[in-house]
Amino acid sequence: MPGEEFGSGNSHFEDLDVTAAGICTDAVELEPGVVLLEKYKVVSLLGRGGMGSVYRIEHLLLQRAFALKVLNKQQTSEAAWRRFEIEARAANKLDHPNLVRVHDYGLLPDGQPYFIMDLIEGESLSDILKASGRLPLEKALKIFIQVGFALSYAHANGVIHRDIKPSNIMVATTATEDAHGVLVKVVDFGIAKLTGKDEFSQQTLTKTGEIFGSPLYMSPEQCMGQAIDRRCDLYSLGCVIFETLTGAPPLVGENALSTMMKHQAEKPLSLKEASLGLEFPAKIEEIVERLLEKDPQQRYQSAQHLTADLVGLDSGQVSIFDSPSRPLTDPEQRSIHSKIVLVFSAFCLVVAGIFTGVFIKRLNVTNEKSTPPSRVSGEFHNFVLGEHERIEKQKEKEELKSDQWAALEAESGFFSKDLENHRDRMFSFPSFPIGSLFINKHKEILAQGDVLCPDFDGLYFVPNEQFQRHPKLFSKFRPDDIYGLGLCSKAGPLNIAERDVTTADSALKGISHLKRIYVLDLGDTEITEKSLLEADKLPNLRELLLTRINLHGDKIAKLNCLPLLNSLKLVGTRNIKPVIAKIQNSKRMGSLIISNCYVDKEDVKKLQNMQALQALELADNPKINDGAVLSIPSTVRDIDLRGCPVTGKSLKNLIAMKNLQIIRLNGTNWSGSQIAELRSHKKQVTVYDARLGQREH
Repeated sequence: MPGEEFGSGNSHFEDLDVTAAGICTDAVELEPGVVLLEKYKVVSLLGRGGMGSVYRIEHLLLQRAFALKVLNKQQTSEAAWRRFEIEARAANKLDHPNLVRVHDYGLLPDGQPYFIMDLIEGESLSDILKASGRLPLEKALKIFIQVGFALSYAHANGVIHRDIKPSNIMVATTATEDAHGVLVKVVDFGIAKLTGKDEFSQQTLTKTGEIFGSPLYMSPEQCMGQAIDRRCDLYSLGCVIFETLTGAPPLVGENALSTMMKHQAEKPLSLKEASLGLEFPAKIEEIVERLLEKDPQQRYQSAQHLTADLVGLDSGQVSIFDSPSRPLTDPEQRSIHSKIVLVFSAFCLVVAGIFTGVFIKRLNVTNEKSTPPSRVSGEFHNFVLGEHERIEKQKEKEELKSDQWAALEAESGFFSKDLENHRDRMFSFPSFPIGSLFINKHKEILAQGDVLCPDFDGLYFVPNEQFQRHPKLFSKFRPDDIYGLGLCSKAGPLNIAERDVTTADSALKGISHLKRIYVLDLGDTEITEKSLLEADKLPNLRELLLTRINLHGDKIAKLNCLPLLNSLKLVGTRNIKPVIAKIQNSKRMGSLIISNCYVDKEDVKKLQNMQALQALELADNPKINDGAVLSIPSTVRDIDLRGCPVTGKSLKNLIAMKNLQIIRLNGTNWSGSQIAELRSHKKQVTVYDARLGQREH
C-alpha cells in the first residue's frame, strides 16, 4: 500500500546474480494468481537471473505489493543454497532507508527457498546512464551521498556488498521539482559477505574458478581472489562515480580477464582526461583518485569518510575530512581525526535513526517552518550554515508559487467528473503537481493535468506539502473520490531539515467530507490531539497507520473509531495501555501491529476477546517473553515476535496453537532441532531466524 516503501519498477531485477562463471539454469515459473503461504498472491514475473526468479506478489490481507525472490529448483548445489541463505541473512540484517528491506524468508511448501522484500519503483543508474551518457556533478552527488549512507550502515552491521555497480543502484524521484527529491536504494545483496563471527562468516563463497563480482567494477584484491573488506566496496563505488561523471568505466579491457588485470596494474585516467577535457573541481578529482587506489591502505578507510567529503563538496564547504589522500601518520593528527570521525558518526546515527525507525522527538519543528538542529558541533557549523542557506532559498522559491495555490483554492468546482458510461472518471488537476496518485493500488502517477481513471474504484492520494498547507483544497475532491489518504512524512536523509512534518496536522482539518476514505496513513508526523480526532468523522475508515507519531497512547485512545477498524498499526507509541483497553473487545480487527510499544503479558491477555484477530505483530517489545506467548489469542494465524526475548522454551506452546501458521521470531535462543520440530508440526509455518540481529524500527 502507498505510505509504505514499494513500487513497480523492475529494472533492478535485470541482473539478479552475476558471477565470473555465469550460472544459468531453467527457472521454475509461478503462475499469476497462485496463492503462496495462504497470504501472498502471485501477480507477475518481474525478472529472472542465474540463481532464481523475482515475482510481484500481493499480501491478501494488507493488499500491499511486495517482491518475492525464489531460488530455482535446479540450483541444488551446496554452494548455491549457501549463497542464497547468506543473501537472505545479509539483506535481512539491514534496515535502512537507502537499502531494500527484506521482510521474511524461508522455504515454500515444495522446498524452494524464498524471501520477501520491498518492491522498488524507479530506474537503475545503469538505465539512466544509457539514456543520458553521463550526469552533471550536482546530480551525481545527490545520488552518491545516499549510496555512502547505505554503505556506512551496511559496513557498520558487518555486511560487505561486493557487487556495487550502476545496475544495483536504484534511483526514484519524488513529485518535487528540485534536485533534492531523489531517493536512492542500493539493491541486490546476492553475493554479500557477512563479516561477523558466526557460522556463515567462516565459510567463503569464493572458490577456484568462482570469483563473484562484475569485472568493470571489481577491486584489485577482488580480482585476485584475495581476502576483502569494506574498502572493496569503496573501490567499486569509485568506478561507478567515474563512469557516472565521464560516461565510461575507468578501466575496460578486451574481455573480462584483461579488464581484471587492468584493475590490478593500470592507473586510470583523470576525470578530465577521460571526458576529453571537461573541467571538474579539484576535490572530486581527488576523491575519485583516492577511491581507485590499488592499495586498500591508500583508499578511504570507511564510507563515513567518503560521505563526509561528498557532503562537503555538495554544500560548497570544506569537508571536515578534507585530509590528504594518504592515511594520516602523525599520532596527533590521527587523534584529532578520530575525534572528528566520532562527531560525524554520531551525526550520521542521528540522521539514520530518524529514518530507520528510532522514535525520537524532532528538534525545533513548528507549524510554520522547520529549522536545522540548533546544537551543532563546531566542525559542522559551516556545513549546516550552507544547508540552511540552501533551504531558505528553496523556501523563497516556493513562496513565489504561493499565488497559484491561493488561486487554486479560490476556484469553484471539483477536480473530477463521471464519464457517460458511469464507470470511468476523469480528473482535471492543475498544471502543477499537487501530489501523487495511486490508481488500482499500484500504479503511481503525478496528480497533475488530466488523469483518466477507467473502471474507477477510488484513488489513493498522497498530497505534497504545499497542498497539505491548504486544507480547503480537499473540498475540490468529491466525497467518493478518495479511498486512501497518505499524509505520512516524506522526510529522508538528504532533506531532514527542509521537510515539515507538521503539515498533516493542517491537512486533517479538511478531510471530514471524504466519506469513502478506507485507509489513513499518518506515519512519522507531528499532529495535535484535536486534528487526530478528525479521523472519527470518516465513517468508512478501516485501516489506520500511526507509525512513530508524536502522540502518546492516552491521546490516541480518544478515537472512537478504533474498535471499528480492520487494521491498526502503532510503532513506537508510549503509554499503549489506553489503546489496548479501547480495542480489546473489537469484533472487526483482523490485523494489529503494536511494535516497540512496551507491550507486556497483561496487554496481550486483553486481546483474547478480539474474535477476528488473525495477524499480530509484537516485534521489538522487550517484555514479550516465553510467559507472554501463553497469552497470544487462539485466533491468531500470523504472529511476529522479532526482537522479543522468546526462546525455545515456547516450542510446545507455539505447537499447541492450532490456528497459528506463520511465526516470525529471533533464532538466537533457539536450537536448530527446535526450529526443525516447530516446522515439522506446522507444515506451513514460516520461522524468521534473526540470529544476526533484530530489526530496528
